[in-house]
Amino acid sequence: MAGPEASMDATGVVRSLPNDIAVVTTAVGDVLVNSPPETLKYLLAAGINPPQLVLLPPDLAPGHELGSSGFVRRGINYASVEFIIYANFFVKNRKATLITVTDHQARRLRRMLEETINGPADLADYGQETWVRGECAAVAFFPPLGRAPTVDDMVVITSLESGGGDRGATRIALHGDHFVFTQAGITIAEVVIRTHQIALPLTLAPPQPLHRQELTLQFIGGSDGFDPAGITTCFLAYLGTSVQTQATLFDTAAYLLLRLGEPGALDQPTSRKWSFSHLHEDHPGRSAPN
Repeated sequence: MAGPEASMDATGVVRSLPNDIAVVTTAVGDVLVNSPPETLKYLLAAGINPPQLVLLPPDLAPGHELGSSGFVRRGINYASVEFIIYANFFVKNRKATLITVTDHQARRLRRMLEETINGPADLADYGQETWVRGECAAVAFFPPLGRAPTVDDMVVITSLESGGGDRGATRIALHGDHFVFTQAGITIAEVVIRTHQIALPLTLAPPQPLHRQELTLQFIGGSDGFDPAGITTCFLAYLGTSVQTQATLFDTAAYLLLRLGEPGALDQPTSRKWSFSHLHEDHPGRSAPN
């Protein structure tokens, strides 16, 4: 019962979005099931407020399918939750709750989010550039807290294994290949854990002619993670007028390979060097918490 038609009374409605995203209406609020890259954009485009509760899929064993490992399905990370967290914290002034299947998943996800949001915990990881930590703290300063937010300020991370599926009036459990939602002992909704489609971006940048200069910048996108109509800023830099295919790639927007392969969008460059401006999930877009 995972299609857009699936519904039961006031609760139990399952709204299906592209990329195997589902939103289940329950007595304790909407529950987002699966969170591949750009999920926030798909929610906003559909007029759905980002849910506070996020249910993430079980691990797949490496090699189970193409690109599978951990939260990854068909090469796409289905625990791409950073912007769901930000939408709840900075816009709704509340913590999101992430529910994984196992404690091991919850620990992995926490570790990745801590490094993404707050940087390395060990000062030695900064090498000789320890001043960077102070600069990051200054930039991250959040006046309502009087300091930089931490993962614990923004999100609760729990698991079904630890009882995280008991939400009071609503209970969530994994039965076989379905997440099952029950209320008062009655099943109100089921969502299959398998993916059925290849994940696609909401928007592709239109092709633009490339005018060669001594330094040529070719933008794949020029927007941010909250904009359904745009693609996260990402560009190629060609150094020299004679360079035709070799480029330095600055950041990697989500679904990068698809965007690079769009007919006419780019000159089929070979990226020999990659440069990341920062480690938020919409910039190193192909990373996954495995």
